[in-house]
Amino acid sequence: LLHNEKIYSMMQNHNEEECIDFVLLYQSCSSDESELNGLQEEKREIFEKNLQDEGLKLTYTTEEAPDGTSLNFVHIHAPWEVLCKQAEMLKLRMPIKENDLDNPLERTSFWQRVKNWILFSDGEHRHYFTTKFRRDLVDKFNIKNRATFFTTAQRSRMVWDILVRTGYGSVNRYKRGIDHLIRQGVYLDAFPLHEGSSKSYSKQSMTDRQYLYRYWARMSKWWRPQPYEVIRRYFGEKIALYFAWLGFYTFALIPVVILGICCVVYGYIFLNTYIPRYYILNDKIEQLIEYGENDEVQKLHTLAVVFLSSCFIQFCRQIQIEHQIVECGYLWRSHLLRYGCRRHCQLDGHHLGAIAWNWQRWNHWLVGQISCWNIFINPRFRDICHGEAGKIIMCPNCDVGCDFWVLKSSCLYSKITFLFENNATVLYALLMPIWATVFLEMWKRRQGQLSWFWNLYDFQLEEDVIRPEFQMYVTRTRINPITQEREPHLPFSNRMWRLISSGVAVIFFLCLVLALTVTIILYRIIVSHHFDKTDIQMVRSNANLAAAFTASLLNLIIIMLLDSLYMKVAWRLTEWEFPRTETEFENSFIIKVFMFQFINYYSSLFYIAFFKGRFATLPGKADALIFGYRPEACEPSGCMIELLIQLAMVMIGKQFLNGVLETVLPCFFKRVRKYKYKNLQNVNSWLRDYFLNPIPKGFLISEYLEMVLQYGFVTLFAAAFPLAPLFAFLNNAVEIRSDAYKYTVNFRRPLSSRTKDLGIWMNILTCISSLAILTNASLIAFTSDFISKNVYIWHYSATRTLRGFVESELSYFDTKPMCLANNNSDPISTACNITHCRYRDYRNPPCSLTEKYFSTLTDKMMNKYYNSVNFTLSDAALPTLCSDNYERNVRWWHIMAVRVIFLIIFQNVVLFIKFSISYLIPDLPAKVNVQIQREKYLAKQALYEHVLNKRLMMQRAGKKTASENQNDDHQQTSAL
Repeated sequence: LLHNEKIYSMMQNHNEEECIDFVLLYQSCSSDESELNGLQEEKREIFEKNLQDEGLKLTYTTEEAPDGTSLNFVHIHAPWEVLCKQAEMLKLRMPIKENDLDNPLERTSFWQRVKNWILFSDGEHRHYFTTKFRRDLVDKFNIKNRATFFTTAQRSRMVWDILVRTGYGSVNRYKRGIDHLIRQGVYLDAFPLHEGSSKSYSKQSMTDRQYLYRYWARMSKWWRPQPYEVIRRYFGEKIALYFAWLGFYTFALIPVVILGICCVVYGYIFLNTYIPRYYILNDKIEQLIEYGENDEVQKLHTLAVVFLSSCFIQFCRQIQIEHQIVECGYLWRSHLLRYGCRRHCQLDGHHLGAIAWNWQRWNHWLVGQISCWNIFINPRFRDICHGEAGKIIMCPNCDVGCDFWVLKSSCLYSKITFLFENNATVLYALLMPIWATVFLEMWKRRQGQLSWFWNLYDFQLEEDVIRPEFQMYVTRTRINPITQEREPHLPFSNRMWRLISSGVAVIFFLCLVLALTVTIILYRIIVSHHFDKTDIQMVRSNANLAAAFTASLLNLIIIMLLDSLYMKVAWRLTEWEFPRTETEFENSFIIKVFMFQFINYYSSLFYIAFFKGRFATLPGKADALIFGYRPEACEPSGCMIELLIQLAMVMIGKQFLNGVLETVLPCFFKRVRKYKYKNLQNVNSWLRDYFLNPIPKGFLISEYLEMVLQYGFVTLFAAAFPLAPLFAFLNNAVEIRSDAYKYTVNFRRPLSSRTKDLGIWMNILTCISSLAILTNASLIAFTSDFISKNVYIWHYSATRTLRGFVESELSYFDTKPMCLANNNSDPISTACNITHCRYRDYRNPPCSLTEKYFSTLTDKMMNKYYNSVNFTLSDAALPTLCSDNYERNVRWWHIMAVRVIFLIIFQNVVLFIKFSISYLIPDLPAKVNVQIQREKYLAKQALYEHVLNKRLMMQRAGKKTASENQNDDHQQTSAL
């Protein structure tokens, strides 16, 4: 990267007097509007005369546009004296001495070059120490050329400061500013000029604009580091800080991109593997291998297992051959007592040997054998897709017209769910809030570093400009206690009334957003209901998946349509509040638009993640209906699959549409504009700049909002979509270049502005990072099956495995009421041919079904020895206590307690790590802190030297005066 002086020398093809720092544009009114034209002409004359009184030089030109209209341009040039006055008033920091602490050898090290490539550019180092500009110390500053001492962005900003403070009325002195005149139509526009054409045919002589276009604003240069110093010099610190933050955020995504890909790869690798399982064998040692071929499994050993005829022991949790100890399965003591089993559940070696030896004598004991097979992984996928659990008949999804369905039909959901929801995802969700904390803390360091590089580390916006709209509509005035000048004033009572009205409007529109979310939910319910009743097997078997995709697409369309609407509503509401300054207006607008967009984008995701399925009713005729339709229930594989679909559709779809709008459309409009104004190649630059796209109001707010919403997608629902950082990274890589092209080529030159931090956006990012801890903990605890799986393994499973986990999540429902209610008139008549169906919940089965089930099971076990009847996995899935009201069983309360405990522990652990990281990482690098202290020291030295020189000059002047007086006295004495 070239040094500032070399760049400036190539940029300046004209002398100082020819430099145009700002352009005002107006169009003369027709003869029919002579009265209005006269009033506007009077205001222009007063305003331009006041500008000349401020020291600015004005020149006038008239240009003919391609459509035949006559445009009047006012060229504004700021002389050196005016620039010095403005620089002192705005407290610009300018160079005084070369940086003697900047070690060029250190910058050439390997790691420093890597760091420069990642975060900086080759020229992003302070070559000079700076201090606040003072006209009386102008000789102390490093001024080599007055024409290039101030950058073009600084010059335009200083001229703009004069434009917004200059009055145009002869009576109302507090009514001032170019913005006010533009609103009244006195001027059409006011803008700084670009530095010539964006294209250059020589690499040796390029302006900043040409350099940015060649090495930054083209998509083919995506791999190059961003030249932040040139961006700052051309566009100003505020825009440069946005691109610096976007680049830093994009690079910070790389670690979580790798972690997210590893989570999905982990799920794919272990998708078709197994977990350890036990298979019950009959007395002829016939193996009941249900998964895979013989060469895919490995037999480890054969052990003994005991069954009771009156209380069936499901599995043996731990078997030690040496000590002959059998620890019984997970049957509750209430079960054992209820069915007459008074024995202890643990048998020592003596009892086991007696039972095995005397099995013919006590025929209520049956001794078989069990084989342990070394098989690994996903229980839900294997049980649903290939196991006996896949044959389970599930209850209908609606009351009338829906048929029973087999659990195996949800096999696809299980596969997709396991790809994204596995043990690695839990670790990923734990690390994501920690990553967010590290990212924000490291950005604070980077932000402090940039504020030092850009001479803004002690910048304070001491005097904010009063908004022209506030000046226009507020009639009352008061004396400002600080400036002692009369200015517009809005009483507190009027302001409070406006704030309350605006707050009510905000609440109304937030409720409107929620109402649209409810509409999407109703759409999903209705579509899923009708898909379940269709005769097309493919549609019926994928009803929920089709409903989820179509609802997500519809939600995306509504979101994109309402996006711009909410921006306009928030802007109008903020104007209604009449904020006094631009900073107050910007903060109020950002809060409103973020609230609107937060509800707009995230409400459907929060519903699916934390509310869907919580209001589902029991099978059969439901009492609580929503417009005649049954509330939504989750798939047997859980709600994570629908959350994944919704999140991917909204996030990726939004990024794709925004990418089209920001890349394809500007190129299209550029070609159209090039054809329409093809004769503009030989006209002046100010006319070509006028026909470029104007900079929208609050353009950086829209840019930040887009990235902050993306940051929310990445962090808030990390457990649901581990690939979100990958799509965010790809989008941002394109976003940086498309935004660069937009501001460099397609738009007029933005007005330079100073800022040292992200402002209120940093507070919003911090809030999202804190909320991400709660959302990810809740996703793992309440939405995923992580807790229920571990509770099953460590408390209910006799084998410490997930064997039978799917069936443990399914409760029993008696189909007899369904048969009676439908009277054999529709597919529900199938209920008359089966005794029960299953549904996803933890509830007690009806007592009638329980008694019948145990009677059949007892007969089956008694016939095991005599007729060699095989047991099935359904025989092992014993129901718990019965309840005709289908009350929650003990397992539900057990799992819920563990969920709450996990949520509390997860939150506190991550919060502790978050605060520890925030405390341990300083906000400013040590090297930068040393340079700041060095700079303050040099500034004091320069001031001391100036004071000392002034005293010496005064002393010399005093001595000279004294000697002259003595000579006069001597001459007078001689004369006398």
